[in-house]
Amino acid sequence: MRDREQRRRDETLPMRRYLRMPIDDVLDALEPVARAGRPRVALMLTVLAMVVVWFAYVPVHELLHAVGCRLTGGTVSRLEIAPAYGGTLLARRCSWITAGGTYAGRLSGFETHGSDAVYLATCFAPFLLSIFPGVWILRRCVNRPRPILLGAGVVLGLAPFYNLPGDYYEMGSILVTRALTILSPQPSGLNEPSPATAHRTSRNPPTAPSRASDAPVKDAGGDGEPVPTASESQEKSEPPIDPPHSTNLNGARFASIRSDDLVRLVGDWARRPERLGLSSARERLAAGVAMFASLLLGMVLAWSTYLLGRGIPAAPQRSTRPERPAP
Repeated sequence: MRDREQRRRDETLPMRRYLRMPIDDVLDALEPVARAGRPRVALMLTVLAMVVVWFAYVPVHELLHAVGCRLTGGTVSRLEIAPAYGGTLLARRCSWITAGGTYAGRLSGFETHGSDAVYLATCFAPFLLSIFPGVWILRRCVNRPRPILLGAGVVLGLAPFYNLPGDYYEMGSILVTRALTILSPQPSGLNEPSPATAHRTSRNPPTAPSRASDAPVKDAGGDGEPVPTASESQEKSEPPIDPPHSTNLNGARFASIRSDDLVRLVGDWARRPERLGLSSARERLAAGVAMFASLLLGMVLAWSTYLLGRGIPAAPQRSTRPERPAP
């Protein structure tokens, strides 16, 4: 059991309370499961539910990226989903879905037509499931042991947080780079990677949903397949670069830091800044500051998403736990 005095002290500090809120909600939901008649069985059901919901959530997550793009005026040309996550079946039913790829799921071809609003909608669309029913389900598990619902609530409700180095960093980077462009405009193309090296790589290991970079596309006959350039073919000694697929850089300053894989982006920034179009130490430093600001803004957006979900009241239930002491 958690230290209630510590919880009481936390509640007197609003910032700490908000930062701890997702953790506290999960722990509160775990308490009834731990007190169930057969707690080990209940915990196993929770883990099993998490695994099942995860495998269902990955393709849904990527499909919602595509839906968000198309509903707001963008176009989608290619969505990769691994066969283990239903990619083969989905590819038979939709021409722009391909079974395969390095990652579990990846929106590897979409076009925003120069609109950052479309780009943001594309990134954010899957997290509507976090606002509802994700967080709502999680909070429904507080007063009664609901191991299966708890597993679903953890996967859906906490999606903003395990996507912090992915979609939420990317949303932050869209806003930060656009703000930099407004405050300090410069010719379009500066700090954008060349077509041969531009990429927006997937954000997570191969077991997580992911999308490709918003970078210039080289199209063969309009089928969305990238055409390798001479400079790409010469880079045989380096790891392969994820192919660019669209023109969604939208003329923003330091647009090359728009990425849904912060870990790989930091690696390129540290070791191969030329891939990001950074030609001087000053540009590299400025891009690093912009990346850090984008991550901070992404954190604010992630917690804000969770708070939106928390604002939806769960159905009242009879509590089996002692009430917390008032601050």
